[in-house]
Amino acid sequence: MEQMKIQEIQGNRDSGLLDALTEVWNESVRTSHHFLSEPDIEQLKPYVGMALREVEHLVVVYCGQQAKGFMGIQGDKVEMLFLSPECIG
Repeated sequence: MEQMKIQEIQGNRDSGLLDALTEVWNESVRTSHHFLSEPDIEQLKPYVGMALREVEHLVVVYCGQQAKGFMGIQGDKVEMLFLSPECIG
């Protein structure tokens, strides 16, 4: 397994990163949020990029060059925490 790296994203969050993190969110939600229906997930998906752009602190976990998870912190609260399914457990 490749080495993992944790990085806080400073400044502008480019569309490639946002797309990769949205995919992490999508896979994570489908694996762990069984209370959400398919329409619920599709309805929430457009808001993920906006939340990722606006959260005060965005911390990303990489395995090699690939994003495998992220945490968003606003003030003193963890507002989002998602991992790729292969990293859960």
